[in-house]
This record gives sequence, C-alpha cells and structure tokens, in this order.
Amino acid sequence: SPELSPFQTKQSQFPQPFLRGELLQPSDHLTDLGVCLHKSSSGLDLPMKVVDMFGCCLPVCAIYFECLHELVKHDENGLIFRDSDELAEQLKMLFLEFPTLEGKLHEFRKNLRASKQLSWDESWDQTCTSLSEQSPWCSPHLFFSPPC
Repeated sequence: SPELSPFQTKQSQFPQPFLRGELLQPSDHLTDLGVCLHKSSSGLDLPMKVVDMFGCCLPVCAIYFECLHELVKHDENGLIFRDSDELAEQLKMLFLEFPTLEGKLHEFRKNLRASKQLSWDESWDQTCTSLSEQSPWCSPHLFFSPPC
C-alpha cells in the first residue's frame, strides 16, 4: 500500500512463524517491544494487537494515525512514529541501554503495569458471575482464561 512504501527495504525479511491463538500471549511475554504498522483507513479503529500487547505490559512503537493517541500515549506507554526514519531513531534510542532497568523500555513497562486494571479472571468475576447463574450460555465452562 502507498502508506507503507517508506517502510519497504531491499532484501529485508522478518520471519513470522504462525502461532496458535493460545500461544500468542505467552510470546508477548518473551518480547521486549511491539511494533505496530496498522494504519486505520477510517482513522477511527484501534489496533487490537496493541491492546493485546498492553495487556501483557509490552510497550509499542506504532505508526501515527488520527485516533491512535487514545491508546498509545507517546513517551508514556510507547512511542508513535510517522516514517521509517523516525522509527529507526526510536529503536536505536530504546535499545541503547538495553537490557538495563534505566532505559525507556523499562519505564514504559513500569507505566503499563501501573495502569493495568483488571486481570481476565477479575473481569470475569466482576461482570459475568451473576450472569452465569442466570443463563447456561454464560457459563464459565464455555470460556477459558487466557494464560498471562
């Protein structure tokens, strides 16, 4: 797509093994930074993968679009970039002090942990326990808690 052409480089490959759904969250725990190239055509939808990453306290670098600031707080839980040069500079800066606890990645992860609200189980207990008593369609046995 024309929006992503600045990010295309010669002879660059990023292997992306296919992972089953139940393996996605644990892999996020083994990652230090997520990069999101999702750019909303409408400017109104938010990338759900960033929501997944934030749920695992994984900071992100994400390409700018109109409503992204509702999810990614620049320099608080991640960084927003507009072009490949800016992304390259952000990656250099983020991994400059890696893996020490003084760097920006550690700060972003700490901010994400502090802002984390409810776990999946806590959310289930709070919102669905009473429903499961009233309806067999909302039984906890129909769902499973994702590994976190």
